[in-house]
Amino acid sequence: MEKKYSTSSFMKFLTLGINRHAVVLNEETMKLGFTTKIKITNIKSITYETISTGSSWSYVYAFHLKNGTVKTLPYSAMEGKTFLELFNDLRLINPNIRINKEIIVNLSKPKRKLNFNFNPPPKGQRMSMDKAFGQQNPTLDAIFGFTIIFAYMLIPLLFYFLGKSCLISLYGINFETYRIVMFVLSGVSITTLLANLFIALASQYFGHKVTISSGVLTIIFAIIAII
Repeated sequence: MEKKYSTSSFMKFLTLGINRHAVVLNEETMKLGFTTKIKITNIKSITYETISTGSSWSYVYAFHLKNGTVKTLPYSAMEGKTFLELFNDLRLINPNIRINKEIIVNLSKPKRKLNFNFNPPPKGQRMSMDKAFGQQNPTLDAIFGFTIIFAYMLIPLLFYFLGKSCLISLYGINFETYRIVMFVLSGVSITTLLANLFIALASQYFGHKVTISSGVLTIIFAIIAII
């Protein structure tokens, strides 16, 4: 009997609805995506890990096989409740699969509602809270990540063009290079401020010091650029 597990809303959006099922399971094998097939009896354990993706990193579920190889599935491939359903079904077929207890605990918790929390996570708990939020709300977590990345790309670029226009009107086309650099740094600083406020929605706020210092730097860099 074959069972299909739907992709997350985020993944459906990225693939324009083409990839509708992230995993297909039958009594003997599990198919990840379009090509990777795993014999269920060969699965030794399942963990939740971070992998490097060029200049950044991302969470994945890692399927450790008896032959030593590891197959991965992006954490955002399915919603948290769908991953939990998959893991429970896998253990019905192969009770010997070891699944990290933290995974089951996080996936079993109710989804955390978004609300602004301007209290930084307790010391030493930021990473565990980030992991839990990503497992429970993979689509939201991915949206948060992409939004912040695009903000760091677009806002400094916007400050570059606005700054260039401002400097030309003040000093002509032969203004000093450091002035436009200061405008860009001002854009980076205000992006940091906005990003810190944004992640407060996911209880990942870095504190008022980061917000205030980013705001102050935004103003200082802009003043240096102009005077």
